[in-house]
Amino acid sequence: MTHRLMLVDGSNMAFRAFFAIPGLTNTRGEPTNALYGYVTTLLKLIREREPTHLAVVFDPKGGSFRNRLFPDYKGHRPDMPQDLRSQWPTFAPLTRALGVTHVVVDDYEADDVIGTLAKRHGGEAEVWIVTGDKDLQQLVEPGIRIFDPRKDEEIGPDQVRERFGCDPERVPEVLGLMGDSSDNIPGVPGVGQKKARGLIEQYGTIEGVYENLDEVRGPKMRQNLAENREQAELSRTLATIELEVPLEVDLAEMALRFPPEDKEDLEQIFDELSFQKLLPQVGAQLEGVSREGYQLITDRKQLAAVVADLADAEVVAFDTETTSLAPMEADLVGISVAADGDSAFYLPLGHDYDGCPPQLSREEALAALKPVLEDPRVPKVAQNAKYDLLVLRRAGIWVEGLVSDTMVADYLLRPNQRTHKLDDLALVHLNHRMIPFKEVVPDPKNQTFADVPLEEARDYAAEDAHITLLLHRKLDPWLVEAGLDQLHRDVEVPLVRVLADMEAWGVGVDPERLQAMAAQLGEAIDATRGRIHALAGREFNVNSPKQLAQILFEEMGMPVIHKTKSGPSTDARVLNALAARTDSPLPGEILDYRERTKLKSTYLDVLPGLVNPHTGRIHSSYNQTVAATGRLSSSDPNLQNIPVRTQEGRRIRTAFVAPPGRVLLSVDYSQIELRVLAHLAGPGGFRRAFEEGADVHRRTAAEVFDMMEPLVPPEQRRIAKAVNFGIIYGQTAWGLAESLGIPRGEATRIIQRYNERYPELAAFRENVLEQARTEGRVTTMLGRHRPITDMQASNRNVRMAAERAAINTPVQGSAADIIKVAMIRIHRRLLDEYPDDRMIMQVHDELVFEVGEERQQELQSMVVQEMESAVSLDVPLKVDVGVARNWADAH
Repeated sequence: MTHRLMLVDGSNMAFRAFFAIPGLTNTRGEPTNALYGYVTTLLKLIREREPTHLAVVFDPKGGSFRNRLFPDYKGHRPDMPQDLRSQWPTFAPLTRALGVTHVVVDDYEADDVIGTLAKRHGGEAEVWIVTGDKDLQQLVEPGIRIFDPRKDEEIGPDQVRERFGCDPERVPEVLGLMGDSSDNIPGVPGVGQKKARGLIEQYGTIEGVYENLDEVRGPKMRQNLAENREQAELSRTLATIELEVPLEVDLAEMALRFPPEDKEDLEQIFDELSFQKLLPQVGAQLEGVSREGYQLITDRKQLAAVVADLADAEVVAFDTETTSLAPMEADLVGISVAADGDSAFYLPLGHDYDGCPPQLSREEALAALKPVLEDPRVPKVAQNAKYDLLVLRRAGIWVEGLVSDTMVADYLLRPNQRTHKLDDLALVHLNHRMIPFKEVVPDPKNQTFADVPLEEARDYAAEDAHITLLLHRKLDPWLVEAGLDQLHRDVEVPLVRVLADMEAWGVGVDPERLQAMAAQLGEAIDATRGRIHALAGREFNVNSPKQLAQILFEEMGMPVIHKTKSGPSTDARVLNALAARTDSPLPGEILDYRERTKLKSTYLDVLPGLVNPHTGRIHSSYNQTVAATGRLSSSDPNLQNIPVRTQEGRRIRTAFVAPPGRVLLSVDYSQIELRVLAHLAGPGGFRRAFEEGADVHRRTAAEVFDMMEPLVPPEQRRIAKAVNFGIIYGQTAWGLAESLGIPRGEATRIIQRYNERYPELAAFRENVLEQARTEGRVTTMLGRHRPITDMQASNRNVRMAAERAAINTPVQGSAADIIKVAMIRIHRRLLDEYPDDRMIMQVHDELVFEVGEERQQELQSMVVQEMESAVSLDVPLKVDVGVARNWADAH
């Protein structure tokens, strides 16, 4: 048999894909997750299973004949999520564009159509039914099998018998008795799968069961069966796949036409869905960008002509090639520039290999480029511009006139995307596949870009600048259309220079102190491990969750709080719960051990190695395009995660120091997210607390617990603080109870009272959720957008996560925008008025400065004034200030 026919349950595949890949959108922020999962699964089937014939079958609109037989058939299912409904019309044209047959028959479910086609063509083709639906297993027979792509599982007659206890054709008999909750098929009350299997195994059919009803064990079971015979027979009918669907689709029509000969429709659909990465998998030719206009600059005359053109250009795209991804360690190898859509130039400066042609001297070339790159009147654009600014600064060029960063622009337009790399943007926005770095540097451990031959380097490097220019031309109008141009121009692009300066300046550390702390913490870890072994009664690998679970739950008999696929969980939430519920100190010791080992391995063992040998300082990298809310993050090291509330965390901060004659100034926004929330929520008691300068947590406790404000004890204030901050993150009563260790009923009453006292906050939350449902996005005060998908998800956990993101983003995102505005203003004044002082760190809502002792008071006044006036709110912005020689004491 030479034909292999695959019949795909399209509806099943679409729903699975929708819930498996949350949050994916195209460039316009429209959900595409179901379509992406669907098409990638189809492509994998075609590639790995090699069908000669393929048809995808979908359910029709309006239900099937089963709904007339039983109006409640599938009646309990929720409406299709809106984010999936918006994608549904695209499945048919997408399927056909792939060269695959798409089948829908009115009044018949996909199962019926698949069953009819499978039985009809089972004799002339090897038939595979692609689905995760158990109902279709009744079709299995020699020559017809099922493939579940999610489980990568093949199902034949033996597997059906193992699951249902009968031959495939008797599956409807079992389903008739046990019912099917997924389709709302009632079955017989009290008859589960095990009992149904046993009855059909013994009596063969439902009729056989009733003919021998007196033999059925158990009076209650006999009564249920006797009273529900019609329901059992109806349920069997509903579960039986119709094999005589009237349709005219022969085997020849289902012949797979892949790759499709006419790819124009497919390319258009992929472009609309931002699926350009998939084009090579379907044999489509990428639209591409020509490299014919790329030129090397290797003599003075060429360079002079290029510089003259750049000086008059409407916008200049530039890029650097280096020896390292770390800008503070990278040596400059070359510079590429582009100023029109047809050409780009590469200026090699540091290539070094046998037979390398002559290059212009580094000093002469940089001297020629320096005036145009430093001219603020020449608009410039780059991809991940911060890196290039740092590299060029180390080469003596301070770039001015940056008007766009294409990585940042794409981040603003598509904040939920995981990556905004140039290669990906070229595919998504230009249908162009760039030259991969590994093609020109195949062995990065032993090679750098300096080893790349000039001709290859020209095409690779010039392409970077060229594509960046083309992306700028495409993304810039989209920013205007989306109302994001002002945020991009006035906040995000100026921030690139601010962050570059912060990274270049770095922060001073005391390596000897770090090494001493590492030794001390190592001793504390050893002592903690010893106590853990003593409490457990034997030695074991404390780092092994499996061994720890055996100690806690099997040997010590502690209650299992939460289970995962691999067994009882021993995560921090579980250990905290065990510490509260048991008398054993072991869970607390495990928590201490984990915290200490994490601090040692993440910071104390790592920070000394991050000290730059040339500057003697640590240069953390600030990430502008990671968090969808707009918040900054940092890496190498991650300054945001150094604990401030634990003794060991504070000790690590003491190693961040100012040099002699200077001090560290820490200025931290006070409760900025709560103040933003009060502003956004409007008039009411919550805002009034800030207007009156009250302790908002004490005021909240007085309102919630109905007591006089001066009499609020610390415990009630602690609870009120947890509620105030939990509101921003959409915290539930369950979450509040878990975090505070109080009964859920008490947490419910606290939140209810909170909402009664601050109704404006409840109204704010509902307004934000309604915007997310109707517009599919939420916005910050400065107009930052964040798409919110899954608001209609049937999975409660997925839906709740979407709601938390929706509520949190306007508050946290607005707070992030405010501190960015403050950073930009302070940075400008530092350059103009305090050139010897530096902003060296941004951590959450805190800015840290390295300041000359004699200017500390003056600069402190400037920073406080700029931070408290960064934006105009209906409540005052306030900051807390600290000054010391190390970060811990200044915070």
